[in-house]
Amino acid sequence: MTNTDSLILKTTEGFFQNALENNQIIKFQENLKFLLWNLEKNPSYYDLLNSPFVEIKDKYESLDDTFKDVLIPEVLLFAKILIEKNIFNHLREVKETFDRLVHQEQNILDGFIYTPFELSQDQVSKIQSAFEKKFNTKCNFKIVIDKDLIAGIRVLINETIFEYSVESKLDDIKENLNQYYDNYFKSNKEAK
Repeated sequence: MTNTDSLILKTTEGFFQNALENNQIIKFQENLKFLLWNLEKNPSYYDLLNSPFVEIKDKYESLDDTFKDVLIPEVLLFAKILIEKNIFNHLREVKETFDRLVHQEQNILDGFIYTPFELSQDQVSKIQSAFEKKFNTKCNFKIVIDKDLIAGIRVLINETIFEYSVESKLDDIKENLNQYYDNYFKSNKEAK
């Protein structure tokens, strides 16, 4: 973990604790999502808030002028803390970290579905349902297109990989054949 990653995690955990203590996790989460959405829709403004050539006090004033009527004060203050710690340009990672903390609190598992092609919402729902039954808890998946997969999918959840692809089936067959031949030759040597 890099120093930046560690700082993002530590800062976001503090923000999450504040949300938890105020019993406003969802409100904090939605405001953070709204802030990121606005900044990604206005990249020049986002660049201005990340610029080393703009004074911190000017960035604070700009945030206040732009967001004081639409963000709760805690999220506005958090944005200023991110600017002060020079990690405001990592707002997407901060939001993703906050979302993971929320999911942990709500006993929701986050995972990834790697697929060589786009999946329909129905397909994603079926995969999600199967894993929710397997883990007996709600699961939240992010879809990642991986053109290197040979048909099928790979699921990463709870630090475990579940492979459902032609490539993994071929690897299983290869492993079984290798074991068969190893056992066959071993038993023939022992018989002599």
